[in-house]
Amino acid sequence: MSDIQHIPLNKLVESEDNVRRTERKRDIDALAASIAAHGLLQNLTVTERDTGKYAVVAGARRHAALKLLVRQGERAKDWPVPCHVVDAAAAVEASLAENVQRVDMNAMDEVEAYAALVDGGASAEDVAHRFGATVRHVEQRLALARLSPRIRAAYRKGELTLDVARAFCLDPDHTAQERVFKGLSKPISNTHAVRSALTQGRTPASDRLALFVGIEAYTQAGGRIVKDLFEDDVVLLDDGDIIQRLAFAKAEALRDAVLAEGWGWAEINLAGGHIEGCASERLRATQRKLTARENGAWRRSTPRSSASTANLKTWKTAKPPTHSGTNATSSTRNATTSLRRVAVTAR
Repeated sequence: MSDIQHIPLNKLVESEDNVRRTERKRDIDALAASIAAHGLLQNLTVTERDTGKYAVVAGARRHAALKLLVRQGERAKDWPVPCHVVDAAAAVEASLAENVQRVDMNAMDEVEAYAALVDGGASAEDVAHRFGATVRHVEQRLALARLSPRIRAAYRKGELTLDVARAFCLDPDHTAQERVFKGLSKPISNTHAVRSALTQGRTPASDRLALFVGIEAYTQAGGRIVKDLFEDDVVLLDDGDIIQRLAFAKAEALRDAVLAEGWGWAEINLAGGHIEGCASERLRATQRKLTARENGAWRRSTPRSSASTANLKTWKTAKPPTHSGTNATSSTRNATTSLRRVAVTAR
């Protein structure tokens, strides 16, 4: 006996003759969403039992998805399921034939089909809902579908891997993609080389200047952020001029603040190199007792009072760069200021 019958869902049971032993219920949520949106596009293969039940020898995932739809209230328990009924003696062979005699869809064919749905008017959210996928999953497929035709053709020819194709999605510009593709030996398997070539001139969000400025300040100033749909940790800032401008403005504010504290000298260095005449370590204030000469200068320039005598016994000072000297002056404040220096840098 070999024909198609519509059998109530609650009369279908699992079969030990199903040759697929593993992953029978993988991605059932997505399959159930697809069946709910598009219907059951492929029948099940079953054998009849003496109990009046039918054992599913091929289509275990579809069977599990239909039962999930029943629990979700999307299908009735006795919903008629189209089934191909085969003899029990042929159950194993029928199950093996269905699972073996098929070829997985090419990845580029799949992503171009997703793009066709969106080009036809569906949103990424609509497609995600109808196929039981996340919106990000759909956006990833659309990014691959938008690759340069040359890159997609190269993938079909085996000139690059799927991971490399994903790396090319980092820059949507086809000219940039094809320039990088042309400069790499084939077949291409190094995703790092592709990403490095496509990100030249962009600043990683982990860069010291980017961290100093802050992502929020950068975006508020109109800066553009580039994210890799396939790698969560790849975030790039596209506008280097904005980063430099904001970093310098922030450093200027820090410089003005330390000068207002009484430091006599401050220099901004965003490049991260050494400041001429200064050691590479940070300058810190130290304390020492006043010399007799300094004590005399202090007494001549400061009103005599018990409070000032009790509280002002020491000065804070940092050693100046070795290449420049400091001349004593009659003004205690000027003498102190000339000795106090700090370099303002973005770290």
